[in-house]
Amino acid sequence: GETWGDAGKLISSGRLDTAMNYIFKDALVDWIAKDKISASEFSKRINRMLSLYPKEVALRLYNPLDSHDTSRFIHECNYDLNKFKLGVALQMTLPGCPAIFYGDEVGLSGDNDPGCRLCMEWNEDKQNKELFSWYKKLINIRKNNRALYEGNYHSFICDDKQNIYAYSREIDQECLIVIVNADDIERVIDTPTKNGKWRNIIDDSYITESVIKVPALSVHILKKEEI
Repeated sequence: GETWGDAGKLISSGRLDTAMNYIFKDALVDWIAKDKISASEFSKRINRMLSLYPKEVALRLYNPLDSHDTSRFIHECNYDLNKFKLGVALQMTLPGCPAIFYGDEVGLSGDNDPGCRLCMEWNEDKQNKELFSWYKKLINIRKNNRALYEGNYHSFICDDKQNIYAYSREIDQECLIVIVNADDIERVIDTPTKNGKWRNIIDDSYITESVIKVPALSVHILKKEEI
């Protein structure tokens, strides 16, 4: 179903299975693209969104960065690829089903309707290969980590001063931590990685200290490995 707000009435028992989650999209635009809200306000919006639905419904919400009725997310980011990539990382790791609007994966842009409905760019020489590779990496990470599509969600860092937001996704023995630095400078944070062996599955590096550096406008996805 298509709605701009709380979809509870649309997806209650005996009705639709899911709905377009513009609450999710608006939160990402306001924090990542526009820098209009703080990390803690973003967390409040995401947690409120999740509180509107039973877990099994929240996990199948249609989560877009943009759509046929809104400006493209890359346009909202003022063509900042690093911000755009953060949005994709959040889309692929927060609860819900990522909904990729055609062309986002190759950098198709445009203002609101009709700009957001431009024809697909099929000329590979004009497609953004960096974004395409990023999408493939994040999709692969999501597909190979059950916690990202079925796991529980818990936000545990909402640092407004450093503009850092971190959350965990867990199911059974699988645990991942997602750390997003939406600031334009490198930040140093203390993470709950003292126990166990952790790997950053973005770049396949191992975490050896609980205090880590997170580069400007970047994301770490840490996975606890079995010993």
